[in-house]
Amino acid sequence: MDPQLLLPSGAGLVVEQVQLSDEIVHLTVRCEAAGASCSKCGAWSEAFHSSYERNLADLPISGRQAVIDLRVRRFRCYERACPRKTFVEQVPILAERFAHRTRRLRSLLEEIGVALGGRPGSRQCKRLAMPASRTTLLRVVRALPERRVTTPTVLGVDEFALRRGRRYGTILVDVGVHRIVDLLEDPSADALVGWLTKHPGVEVICRDRDGVYASAARRGAPAALQVADRWHLVHNLADALERFAVRVLAAVRKDIKVEEAADATAEELPPGQATPVLPGRLKERTERRHAEIRELLAQGLTISAISRRLRLHRRTVYRFAAVEAAADLLGPRDGRRATALDPYLPYLQKRWREGQHVAAFLFDDIRKKGYRGSKRTVRRHVEAWRTTEPPPPAHVLLPGPRTLAWLLLRRPSDLDDEEHALLKQLYERSAELLSARQLAQHFLRLVRERQGHELDKWVADVHATGPPELRGFSRNLRNDWDAVHAGLTERWSSGCVEGNVNKLKVAKRQMFGRARFDLLRKRVLLAD
Repeated sequence: MDPQLLLPSGAGLVVEQVQLSDEIVHLTVRCEAAGASCSKCGAWSEAFHSSYERNLADLPISGRQAVIDLRVRRFRCYERACPRKTFVEQVPILAERFAHRTRRLRSLLEEIGVALGGRPGSRQCKRLAMPASRTTLLRVVRALPERRVTTPTVLGVDEFALRRGRRYGTILVDVGVHRIVDLLEDPSADALVGWLTKHPGVEVICRDRDGVYASAARRGAPAALQVADRWHLVHNLADALERFAVRVLAAVRKDIKVEEAADATAEELPPGQATPVLPGRLKERTERRHAEIRELLAQGLTISAISRRLRLHRRTVYRFAAVEAAADLLGPRDGRRATALDPYLPYLQKRWREGQHVAAFLFDDIRKKGYRGSKRTVRRHVEAWRTTEPPPPAHVLLPGPRTLAWLLLRRPSDLDDEEHALLKQLYERSAELLSARQLAQHFLRLVRERQGHELDKWVADVHATGPPELRGFSRNLRNDWDAVHAGLTERWSSGCVEGNVNKLKVAKRQMFGRARFDLLRKRVLLAD
């Protein structure tokens, strides 16, 4: 391969030697011309004075670090008007004056510094065989010239956190091309007004519902159309629905507790004990069960098989199978005999309600109180309690306020059967829920389909049938009516602004501890 191909074309350089030394490729290079032009007066001179060698770091060659040993000459300048007596020949295509890196290497380091920052960029440079420290990369980025700020026709405005909860700035985005235009360290309205005054020509301003940016847009660009972001409108609606859900769920819980208190008896029924039934119902149930068991016995099924199929205890099946008629089973106590466990049942029921469901522990407790029966008897008795344990109270199954708000906001097609059933039960307890959901779905349709012409009708419906929280939300819309109407009509939004805020956060966190505003601004603007 011709060594000349390792140098920039048209540089006027000659490669004299290529040498590998300690995994570093050295290229000995000299200028091809016989003389040079004076850097002060521009006069040509071939009067040789002296020479020395410049060592320039260059792009790696075959995965090895490369150094260009450039032999430069010093010439005499014989122009009497020129203050310089001697000058050094320069190779501007290869490197700048006094530089220690070639232009192409510096350009690559600038791109790495802008894209990755200090430490990540330094690690990447080391892997690419062109080592540079983190401070070098940051210094290279700081030395880059500022990019000219152009005034966009459609401007997106939002805030970002320099230090969350303490310091904030303002990001300005060209919504037409989704590119960051500028960053302002001051989040106040005056800073944005000053920027708009210096950069006239903005026709549309996309913003959130913050009153600071609304005021700044009116003062700095009074002729511009302000557009409220649709996502923030839906977010404000969700906040109103969450406040509404807090109030409704509190009322529903109160009603349920009242119903539970009315249904509760003076003495709480023990777990596993069936609710007393009317004699007629008891007779019908006994006859039906007796007929089922006798029919299964006629089919040849065993007592255990019948017990599993009907989910009855084997003793119950034995008792039904032992009699010819169901009337023989009906008695004042349904044939139940007293056992040694009966005196301890109230205590067992109390411990069960307290949360102790381990039969061995329950047996130990009542044995200390004098029970002389077996552990097996206790275990068999509490088995029925496990299967007939009452469900949790209805108010525990109610959703939280935020969950209910999002159930009201989601499309009906996105809800599963359980969610549909839950909403139906809540509708029966609160008529406001159905009205609130219909109004919320109508507003979401205005947002999705950008039907701003129906906004007046929606506000009228809210004031006619909506809950107080949605009426407050609609009054808030009135305070920013023009921007809200434009947000539900125009195609512009702040979506790309939020995306660029996320990119800005990534760049800030990459430079952990070194991301002061000037460096952060330059990285973000040059990266775009």
